[in-house]
Amino acid sequence: MKQIKRAIYGIGLLLLVGAMLCGTAFADVDNPSGGTFSDVPANASYMEAVEFLREMGIFAGDDKGNFNPNQTITRAETAAVFCRMMGVEESAITLTQSPFYDVPSGHWAVGYIAKAAELGVVNGYGNGQFGPSNPVTYQEVLKMLVCSWGWGSLAEEAGGWPNGYITVATESGYTEGINFNPADNATRAAVAQLIYNSIMG
Repeated sequence: MKQIKRAIYGIGLLLLVGAMLCGTAFADVDNPSGGTFSDVPANASYMEAVEFLREMGIFAGDDKGNFNPNQTITRAETAAVFCRMMGVEESAITLTQSPFYDVPSGHWAVGYIAKAAELGVVNGYGNGQFGPSNPVTYQEVLKMLVCSWGWGSLAEEAGGWPNGYITVATESGYTEGINFNPADNATRAAVAQLIYNSIMG
């Protein structure tokens, strides 16, 4: 699974490098950011990550054309982002039941959450709850990343939740350039950078 995903992103990267190089030459002069989102400065450390993930269809902005980099991101939104990252969105959106009682069949992210749980990327709080509207923390995002790339068993050997996952993520380069407190709520910009680092590492 891990090798297949790496191959997919490798192909996507080759295509995007050319597209992004051309895009730099023809940037929208009306957008001071130089990128897609007006609230992502051209000199922001996370700009490349945001643009890359937008091109890959993993992250999107709001209906006003903003990325909202400093806003927190919910656990439901994160599950959707990870399903897109793993290339399983099409199968995820067909699911209508989740293993968590606080994610009913009518919830917008029920399929994403169900698929992420099926793949072992998320497992809720251990009491039947997922907390879809709760902000995701850095340590939760790192666990999702480690599991999505197939390193969950290694993280368990390194100490399990949460330190084992943080250790594996850090040693794999996922947290490069990011200062964070593991228990703090993660911002959209930070989640984008973490995912980007994991893909490019």
